[in-house]
Amino acid sequence: MARLLVGVVLALGLPAAADPSLGFVHVEANVGGASGGHTALLLGDRVYHFQLGEERLLELHREDWNLFRFRYNELQNRPLHVAYVPVDAETLQQVRDHLTGLHLDYARVDGELAALEADLAALEALLGRRTGVPTRGAGLLDPGAPAPSWAVGLAERVSAALGPEGPRPQRAALETRLAVAPADPAALQAWREDLALSDALHALAEGWPLAETATLPAGSEPLGAQERASLESQALDLEATLVRLVRSRRPDRAEALYTTLARHRAASRSLADGRLVLVDPFPEHAPGLDRRAARVRRAELTAIADYLDQRTTQARARVLDGSAPTEPGLARLEALAARAREYRGGAEGGKPVREPLGALLPQRARALPVAAAAPADAGATLAAVATALVRGRAQRAERRHYGLFTENCVTALARTLDDAFGGPEPLEQTLGGRVDPDEALAFWPLVYFGRVGERLAVERVERLPGRRERELSALRSREGGLRLYARESNTLSSRLYRRRDADGSFLLFTDDVFWPRPLYGALNLAWSAGDAALGLLTAPFDRGRRLERAGKGMLFSVPELVFVNIRKGSFDAAGLRRDSDAP
Repeated sequence: MARLLVGVVLALGLPAAADPSLGFVHVEANVGGASGGHTALLLGDRVYHFQLGEERLLELHREDWNLFRFRYNELQNRPLHVAYVPVDAETLQQVRDHLTGLHLDYARVDGELAALEADLAALEALLGRRTGVPTRGAGLLDPGAPAPSWAVGLAERVSAALGPEGPRPQRAALETRLAVAPADPAALQAWREDLALSDALHALAEGWPLAETATLPAGSEPLGAQERASLESQALDLEATLVRLVRSRRPDRAEALYTTLARHRAASRSLADGRLVLVDPFPEHAPGLDRRAARVRRAELTAIADYLDQRTTQARARVLDGSAPTEPGLARLEALAARAREYRGGAEGGKPVREPLGALLPQRARALPVAAAAPADAGATLAAVATALVRGRAQRAERRHYGLFTENCVTALARTLDDAFGGPEPLEQTLGGRVDPDEALAFWPLVYFGRVGERLAVERVERLPGRRERELSALRSREGGLRLYARESNTLSSRLYRRRDADGSFLLFTDDVFWPRPLYGALNLAWSAGDAALGLLTAPFDRGRRLERAGKGMLFSVPELVFVNIRKGSFDAAGLRRDSDAP
């Protein structure tokens, strides 16, 4: 099954256009997230799109085109439309650079707010209101576990490379500075950096091993000769990096020390055990699917996990090819293996599935205890930092807030394109036209895409039919006729579609009819109402599952009464396997 699902994903990708172009992607409506449709921008084999994130903030995502299409076009059964606007390579890079810069700017603001949160935590720790200062990277190592022999040997070699006294003078200076908490709030960050650096140097000297919670087994296959050679080279490179970091005068080097130490521990443990071990780059808390949602979407999670397993295997072969791994290559391998593990846990164990945004780097936190007494005005300083944090969060929300009709996936992308070209006029000159995000109904993905086709210099438009439509087309070439339509037009007798709670309760498909749609919608509404009545009786036994399904069915049957189709049905990995086994 894994080979089948991976083959489906890889086969779905559109080949990149021979000439550079911007691909405006319209995802048709369906039940679930983005039920009114979705908009994205395709640049080569990468898709950029805005989605609603935590705290109702817009987040900018960058995804592999194959996985994007697999999720929306295959599993969610949504037809995709791509309008290609030809541009030169320089313009394409300009847009890509702007999107990358915007992503980094979002990360910068998030980082500044995280620094304020850390200052607040430090003050609370000094005042005795919490046990320690949460410090990113410190949780990668376990101070309570016995030191492995290779960790002790590393500490001795690094100390020897630093000179006769090793890192002892630096550690002593840090302890002196940490004994007195700063009275100036501007000095809090430096004090926190000293606290983290002292802990990281202690971890190096004492040989703290990789924390089990930060350990990521990457397959049961024994290490090959080339892989061992790569890990041995990596360990030597990381050792040299540790020496440079300890010698460095950068005050913010503690996190890099934690990460380098953790990766050295993982490489050493891999060589000792003969099995690849990586550092887990997943944060402890991240948005994603809860247990209930994971159970409902278990087959979909299986498909994605199979795909990520294949990608992890490929990345492992590329990164551990006998030469020392590059940091970007190693980070990509860690991220793929962690995501595969996360989706596999949701698919097979019904666990919550975390899906962090942006790049993944090892940064698990641990609270570091403080020994200094709080300065006299710590309470006032804490209040000032809390006020600055509230103000910063408000400014971020104002810039990135989500509004269904004002700031959504369409309007955010349209405004970002304006900025990428330096304003509306340069964009219009380059692309042959422009769609103003503030126009009437421009927030609606369907309307926006239609105006893109009318106004911009679109070279071609490709429509990628949803899964059910493709399968029906294939069946018509073999069967055809009224008998096929009668069987496949409803959810009771269809062989292509298996009823799913996620789609809601309905009887007739309405995405492939137009004039009969109101009549079909009325029948669907009646069907869902009947299911709701039955759901009232079964609620004590199924925890309201049927009632919830019926309610969703009634909700999405109403638009069909006025010729609008949203619900199209969706598929899962089990459906892919069933269809592949059919004659």
